[in-house]
Amino acid sequence: MSSGGVWELRNASTGAVVDSTSGSSSGGVTNLNFSQEGFQLQVSGSVAAGDSYLVEPTRLGASRLQTLLQDPSGIAAASLYVGSAGVASSGGIVNNNLGNMTLSAGQFVSGTSAGAVQVSGLRFPLPTLSLQFASGASSGTANFTITSSGATLASGSVALGSSGTAIDIAYPSDPPGGFYQMVLSGTLVGAGDTLTLGPGGPGSNGNAQAMSSLATQGTLNGGQNNFSAQAAQLLAQVATQTHQAQTTSQAQQSLLAQTQAAQQSYSGVNLDQEAANLILYQQAYQAAAKAISIGNTLFQSLMQSL
Repeated sequence: MSSGGVWELRNASTGAVVDSTSGSSSGGVTNLNFSQEGFQLQVSGSVAAGDSYLVEPTRLGASRLQTLLQDPSGIAAASLYVGSAGVASSGGIVNNNLGNMTLSAGQFVSGTSAGAVQVSGLRFPLPTLSLQFASGASSGTANFTITSSGATLASGSVALGSSGTAIDIAYPSDPPGGFYQMVLSGTLVGAGDTLTLGPGGPGSNGNAQAMSSLATQGTLNGGQNNFSAQAAQLLAQVATQTHQAQTTSQAQQSLLAQTQAAQQSYSGVNLDQEAANLILYQQAYQAAAKAISIGNTLFQSLMQSL
């Protein structure tokens, strides 16, 4: 935490500030919302300027992965809705349309797009929807309504020959949020032409196909890599960094050995050299003692001669 009461989130490798927040305190707990990085933290107790914490949000992520679904039949393989040309009749579809309008396979979108026709308020079990054109057209735009059991849920128009109009069906409250988007397009509309949007059931595998397509879609690294490519890239990165760490460790060990050898050569004790020095000092002491003895003898001789 900085001296101004602002919490800074820094990259541990570079030291760069990647996000910051003033935080909010309640009941002895400081709530930190790092919105740019997509996570929140809570700090309990008192804090002071200069306090720091190491944040590793994904360190234990892989260790907590577990299988929750044991029954394959529990997989939601079917699409939310399947669009078909014609009118629902006696459990089937009767197609008497004169035009060529179609509905694309649906996909999940987090938010409704500009110009989309939004259908909301649906509940499970999902009802069958009917998209109908009141009048025919071969150019310009064609108006349509979307109904369920005679009740109008939405209305809109589509430009013929264009990329089409998105039909955004809001997901019911469970799971919350998001839309199931289908695109209405074509070049010719007949009066009374109808498209039926039926809930996905047996024979519908839209969700399963969407999940399998993730293997080849660019969903990671800014849309550049699919899951397989990202896993291979991560494996190569880990292997490279491991090799670099091993090489650095070996170099540091070699440097340590050289440093220890240099230190020992400067301050270490060589027993052979010390023994030689001891003999040298002993001989020097004996020579000095002999010189003193001779000097004393000469001095005594001189004293006697006097």
